[in-house]
Parts: sequence; C-alpha cells; structure tokens
Amino acid sequence: MSPAFLATRPDRTDLIESAGTALNLGMPQMLFAKQDGVSSSSAERRAEALRALQSGGAKVLLNTAGYDIEAVRDAELALACRDFDVVYVGQNVRTARLCMDKGRTRNVLAAAGVRVAAGESHRTAESLTEALSRAKRPSYLKPDIGASGEFNLVVHPGEIFDAAGLPFPVLREDLLSGTEISVDVISDMRGDIAYPPIHKGRLGTVPEHPRSKLKICPYPWSAADHDSILRTAIAAARAVGSTAVANVDLVLHDDGTLTVLEINARFSGSTRMLATATSVNPYELLLAGAVTGHRHSGNIDTERTVLEFPGFTTPARVPDFARFTPSSARHPWAGSVSLTLVPSTSGPELSRFIEDCGAQRFLGDIMAASEEKNQRRRVRA
Repeated sequence: MSPAFLATRPDRTDLIESAGTALNLGMPQMLFAKQDGVSSSSAERRAEALRALQSGGAKVLLNTAGYDIEAVRDAELALACRDFDVVYVGQNVRTARLCMDKGRTRNVLAAAGVRVAAGESHRTAESLTEALSRAKRPSYLKPDIGASGEFNLVVHPGEIFDAAGLPFPVLREDLLSGTEISVDVISDMRGDIAYPPIHKGRLGTVPEHPRSKLKICPYPWSAADHDSILRTAIAAARAVGSTAVANVDLVLHDDGTLTVLEINARFSGSTRMLATATSVNPYELLLAGAVTGHRHSGNIDTERTVLEFPGFTTPARVPDFARFTPSSARHPWAGSVSLTLVPSTSGPELSRFIEDCGAQRFLGDIMAASEEKNQRRRVRA
C-alpha cells in the first residue's frame, strides 16, 4: 500500500517534505525519482506510478512537474487520480500543453489583451530567412515548442545567417529592451496569488541562460511598477487557464509598459528563492488550498532580501548567510549561490565570499542591494 502523500518528482525535496509535515500528510513518496540510471519518463516508471495511485493508500498527489514534456506527462496523471479517488493538486494538462507551445501561448495572451513581443512562428528555414531579411530590428530566435534553453540566438538586420541547422519550428520575435522579471502565480478556482517579482537584470543583445543571471528579491520597484507587474502576471496566468503554478517571464520597459515573454506552467527554478524571501512554502500554499481549504489572503510579501547568482568557482567556506549548490549539469559555472541578507551580514565578509565564488562581475550590484536593504532597515527603525 502506498503512503497517503505522493509527489511526482523530487526537486527541492526538503520543501515538499516540509509541506507534507505541516499539513499532516506524512512523508511523500516520489513517483519519478531516478533509480539506477532508469529514465524517470520511461513506460515502466509510469506504470509504477499508476500502481501507486491504485494501491488504495494514496490520498493526495502533488504534481511537482518536471521540465518540458515531463510537465505535460505529469499533468496527465490528473485523469488517473480521478479514477482512483486521489486528490490531484497541480497544473491541468491543457495549460501544461499550451505553455509548451510558445506560438500558441502568444496568440492566447494577445487575444486576452496581454501584450507580447512582435513576432511569428516559422516551420521552415526558408520562411525564417525571409522574415529575417525584412526585419528592421534585431531578432530573437528560440524554440517554438519546448524549452528556450535549447537555443537562444540574436540575429541583427543585414547579418548573414544560415537557418538550415535550426530545429524547427522556431519562434522569431523582435529583440526587446528593458528589465527582465519573473513572477510566480498560484491559481485555483477561488482566485490567484502572486509571489513578489524577481529582478533578473537588463536584457542584452547576447542571450544568457536564466541561471547565469543575478536575481534579486525583493527589488525596490516603484509602487506603480510593482502593482502593474503583479496585475500583468496574474492576467497572463488567467489567460492560459492555470490551475496551479505559472511562472511568468516579463520585460518592464523604460516607459513603464510591460511585455510577457513566456509562461512556464510549473514550479520554477526560483521556488526556493521565493520560499526563503517570503517564508511561504509554495508547495504548502498550493496543497493547503486543495487539502484543507485554507487560502492565503492576498498577494505575498517578502520578509528578507534574497539574491541568487552562479558561482564560477567552489568557495572554500560558505558563511551562514549563504548557500552553495554544486551544479549537476554541464554549465560553465561550478554551482548556484543563494544569499540571504540580514542585518548582521558583514560587508567585507560578503565581498570576500563573492570573490571566492568567482562572481566578481556581480559584486557591485550585490553590494548595492545589501546597502539598499540596510537603508530600508534604518528607515523602519
């Protein structure tokens, strides 16, 4: 017999376990944890998941959602949950499929009045080459289906570019300028709750992997910008029909307008950062609404400043205010660094640690964020 609490994937397991404990669900069984090198998406593993659901012991399944096609496959378990009288908590399969298709997502957002970048989908190299020849502004190219991390390219007007080697379909959009932001929105039939916006820096002409950027939460937005960012993110989540977590990527332009870049219909890479900054566990928040009926009142505020950035060398020592997670993928950095700024954080110690991580290029922005945090604390005092 299976445990009462099941979860699809063991990403940020400590937060998932904490949610289960807080809601008296017990420790979770992870359905798609990798075992002995067997793919977590194999037919055999999915058969095991169905057996766990029909065993009679399972009461709740939390969809912690893998990446790309795994997010869709995990959402498909909702039907099995209904058949076996198990409460399914997670994204619906329609939204998971929609957000995998960036071209369709753009169309849905635009139809709902949410601003998206000018652009179009292309299924052949000839079509894309023709569009690039007509473009008056730099073009941003990314996969139309699946993860943007597969490739991101910028092509300038007049540049000679061979599109033949790209994996089509490809989405071409006008390259935008402004500040990149992400917002996690949790939705159910009773409404939407937004986590604080995460500042991800200025967009440049050279594409960067999301994990290669400095992320700051909270950021000192103006009140008008902060409210507008949250309203736009919630409108985007509603437009795609989200019933769980939607990670909305946006650009705040210098004139105060906003453009939605894309939506990931799953828990994001910023989940731990948001839990630390707000003391509100996203897994627990989503579970509580479905299992106990309890709902958080209003959008979520921050309690502390958290920063994340790549560390290019492994630090000799990790201070109490930091966390270093070694990279498990083939990236040009050694790991991910998370800083929680508190009143006792020493400027010299902070500076030495950043340098020890080989992250000097972020030093100025991190020290500025630390000083801004101290100024806010002095004002409150």
